[in-house]
Amino acid sequence: EVTPDVLDDANFAAYGTGWSEQGDVDASSFKWIYGEEPGLNHWAATAYKVSTLQKLDPLPNGTYSFSMDVQRAANLNDQHLFARGCKAGEPDGEVTQSTAAAGTGALSKITLANIEVSSGSCTIGIYTDAPADGWANIDNAVFSVQ
Repeated sequence: EVTPDVLDDANFAAYGTGWSEQGDVDASSFKWIYGEEPGLNHWAATAYKVSTLQKLDPLPNGTYSFSMDVQRAANLNDQHLFARGCKAGEPDGEVTQSTAAAGTGALSKITLANIEVSSGSCTIGIYTDAPADGWANIDNAVFSVQ
């Protein structure tokens, strides 16, 4: 049994329809700075902290994985994929996967595996904490049954 892709605008072709931002929202945009292709970009001229996220609700309970293709500056203070509020009784519980393995070259697939969903919903996304001019390009979000 395969759950269909439950993400809205998974490849950002609709410029972020269904996604929301938290934190320094001006640092998040749905068009890459150095190109015409739609995609998620985190960047600001000053230091920033921003999350781009999507709540999946209702969601069948089970074990899932979440991945995004990432290209990023090496000097980010922190960047990670996250899944939060997925376990029943743990609304603030969060699991993460660092994107440090991604580099400045081609996009690298970063995967957060073994996401246990028992609450019937889950909020997934990517968080960036960056110094001035710290950047990341993100594309091709996938959330699927593991």
